[in-house]
Amino acid sequence: MARLVVSSRPVLGVFPTRESEKMRMMLPSTAKQGRYRLDACIAGGQTYSRVYQGLDTTDGSVVAIKQAKRDALSPRQCRFADRLFQREAAMLAELHHPGLPCLRDVFEEQGVLHLVMEYIEGETLQQRLDRLRRSGKCLSLDESLFIGTQLCSILAYLHGQTPPVIHRDLKPANVILGPGSRIYLIDFSIAWRFTQSAAHLLVTPNLRQARGLDTIYNVGSRGYAPREQYGEAASTSPPADIYGLGALLHYLLSGVDPATRPIARLFVFAPLRLSHLPEGFSLATLIARMTESEPARRPTMSDVRETLEACSNRKTGWNEEIPTSQTTSISVEAW
Repeated sequence: MARLVVSSRPVLGVFPTRESEKMRMMLPSTAKQGRYRLDACIAGGQTYSRVYQGLDTTDGSVVAIKQAKRDALSPRQCRFADRLFQREAAMLAELHHPGLPCLRDVFEEQGVLHLVMEYIEGETLQQRLDRLRRSGKCLSLDESLFIGTQLCSILAYLHGQTPPVIHRDLKPANVILGPGSRIYLIDFSIAWRFTQSAAHLLVTPNLRQARGLDTIYNVGSRGYAPREQYGEAASTSPPADIYGLGALLHYLLSGVDPATRPIARLFVFAPLRLSHLPEGFSLATLIARMTESEPARRPTMSDVRETLEACSNRKTGWNEEIPTSQTTSISVEAW
């Protein structure tokens, strides 16, 4: 049986808004001939899908139901969305890791594809960062290292598949902090199985026009996707996820979201100044290597995990919150 990691809070921050009220009014009450009750839209901002919190009436379990969008999409976009759904479903059905979403049911109803996954409470890493920022706090160094090492374990599992699975969209909004200090990596809508012969073509301007995908200009998320995920054709291999993890760790340690950088500096990460912290030089060097533009110069996932564990004084969860004023020792060089 499978599990999708979603939150009891709005996973992608779509509630409460005027749009959410509109979606609530349009909410279908049931799916799959009444088996699943759809209670609330908890993530509706994606281009091709929305996620509902629901109930499996056969056993009373709370579930998450991901539904392909049909409104405001052209026939070509609908076909493209279906291909994404089918690929995601096939991939999730083959993956079994405590930190990954697992599939519970797949069905098509009234021409719309649905993925049903177990509902797990928690909050996204982005939600936690936003909440701490509003209270003038940030993640502790131990907590940041703990999250990094747990993500290493998940990514090592993915990259160890045959052929390797590349997530390609590692960012705070796709990381769930669950009960019991558990970390989950979600959203496999653009994940890919890497082979040496695969071109992994990105969506070019001509293809965008032909498919009616004018809003897509790269694979992944700005600031976290490496340079090889941009352009007319590129190969996406395991080092792409190492780059994404490096960008995420840089954000946690510097407080600077790479998604906010201008295009001219999109792939430029200011050096972290951590030399006065225990193992700080090794950590700063590691993150600099992880965010190298050239994939071949990035470290392996095992090297990343080994260094993060060496830098961590102890394992921890996310019970520590420290005032932002106490994090001046974790900073970036002024450029």
